[in-house]
Amino acid sequence: MMETTAVEKYIRSIETGSITVGFWVKTWYLNHIKPIIDGKSDRYYFDPEAATDYYQFISDFCLNTINPKFYGKPLQLLDFQKAMFDCVFGIKSRETDLRRFRRIVDEEGRKNGKTGKIYPFPLYMMLMGGGINCACLASKLDQAKIVWSMCAKAIRMKPTLENNFYDIQNFNPSIISTKASLKLNSSFKPLAKDQSKDGGGNDGYEFFVGIIDEIHKATQEQQDSIMQSQSAMDEPILWEMGTCGKKRLALWDDLRLMCKKIILGILQDDSLFPVLYECDSDDLDLISEKDRPAKDDPYDEKCWPKANPSLGSIKTMVAMNDMAVQAKNNPNQKIDFLVKDLNIVGQETVGWLSGDLIVNHFVYTEEEMKEFDNSDVIGGFDLSKIMDLTAFGTLIFDKKRNQMLLILQCWCTEDFLESTYAKQAGVPWDSWIDRGFLKISGKSRIDYHDVSDHLLSQFKRHGYHYVNINYDPYSADYLVEEIDSLGWSKKSPVPCLQEVHQGYKSLSIPMQEAYTLLKEKRLASNDNPLFMWMLSNVQLVEDRNGNMMPTKEDDRKCNKIDGFSVLLNCLYTYCQNKSYFLPEGASNGSNQ
Repeated sequence: MMETTAVEKYIRSIETGSITVGFWVKTWYLNHIKPIIDGKSDRYYFDPEAATDYYQFISDFCLNTINPKFYGKPLQLLDFQKAMFDCVFGIKSRETDLRRFRRIVDEEGRKNGKTGKIYPFPLYMMLMGGGINCACLASKLDQAKIVWSMCAKAIRMKPTLENNFYDIQNFNPSIISTKASLKLNSSFKPLAKDQSKDGGGNDGYEFFVGIIDEIHKATQEQQDSIMQSQSAMDEPILWEMGTCGKKRLALWDDLRLMCKKIILGILQDDSLFPVLYECDSDDLDLISEKDRPAKDDPYDEKCWPKANPSLGSIKTMVAMNDMAVQAKNNPNQKIDFLVKDLNIVGQETVGWLSGDLIVNHFVYTEEEMKEFDNSDVIGGFDLSKIMDLTAFGTLIFDKKRNQMLLILQCWCTEDFLESTYAKQAGVPWDSWIDRGFLKISGKSRIDYHDVSDHLLSQFKRHGYHYVNINYDPYSADYLVEEIDSLGWSKKSPVPCLQEVHQGYKSLSIPMQEAYTLLKEKRLASNDNPLFMWMLSNVQLVEDRNGNMMPTKEDDRKCNKIDGFSVLLNCLYTYCQNKSYFLPEGASNGSNQ
């Protein structure tokens, strides 16, 4: 009888319930991996011997180099780790015999052995092939050096390995050292976005193995640099690993959402292996109601293994209990516990809106959008200053679901995209441009004709009746005159264009209304990540009477809130006549 592989054992443990995993891991392995293991896929097959040499390499040459409890002892992979490597090495194309998976997205709670698991991989790949360049990227060079230094230690601890490598030096923070196989001319470099040009980079390199550590802090530029360097290769590997992260609606949130849609079969990318160890809490609205799991209580220790697959082996239950107690007593530590230990969405600072209020993936279909044609809507715009965004929003009212939809369009200049502010934001501007949420307008100043053209196109295409178009009067004279000339009057007796001064008196009630709508999941944006990122940047300021208005997180110029300002401008009119737009007595239906 053939010996059962690690992935087969792992799948059987999931099916029998002998291990606790979350919805995303369970669905991935049972719906996507099991059919291939069972030989039921027409396109892919499983080679149970493919990972054997890798495991033998670990057994012969790799010692634990980081955990004091196991330091110097043979490195032992756990079942969930072996299951991943079985799939990465062993699932192949029936047509080409090449490995299917070239990109691994690996989300686990902190201290679950991510780094210790991955360090043998570049060493093995360098020894097995000629000219294999490897890189570990992170937001900081010190972080990028962790995997690199573990490789260096492992080599020094095993003379057989040391005979095959040179240039293993005691590195200094200002120097990027390289180790290369004398015979095979392979290399491994730590790289980071904070290093200087003379410290070493990846220009001209083709990295067969790319590891992005702390993917939740990575930038689109870093990810693109590795992926582009691998574009001419047949079987490269990009391994992206980290926790849920505190920074919302940046590269990592887009990637997590894409992975979940792949797991659900909404999207298809056969090259990607998404393994998301997290508690059942985020993005559950993507799942059909009959399959949707109950939302986990973060303080229930029964759910902790979902985000911590090494719990009891590497990470201890005592440590988890201590962190849970601290989280209950300290709001700042609560966010840390949720985000880093349970992979539940949180934010980098304790701002006005928590992550669960910000994220809403509800999307109207094209047919559903047609139902709103020729209806009463409210418009609003917020014009940019230098190095800022311009935004126009149309607030639509769904009386059947008793909710609203904000269609938001933003513009930026060419100079803004090249600015320090854009780079400091750490968000995927290019992706948002490709998806149409953001458009480039002008080189150094926004061409406001683009805004009026957008308004006119909305009217011609959908017949929207703009009851009001509200705006901040600051520097808006030119655009107001142009919109007025198109037929949306600024004059009495019934002006359409309406000023909304950006102060406590005008914005306090719309702020309260916005919070209620977000909390009740009654404000959709058609899954607009740019708008949700702007929500994550909003902080609250109050006057002595308790009136409120928004400000940017830490008042940083890179943190934009223009879309939220547009929402408040629209809600200014709504709050004066709620029953007209969403009649009293409308059913408080679910938007799911």
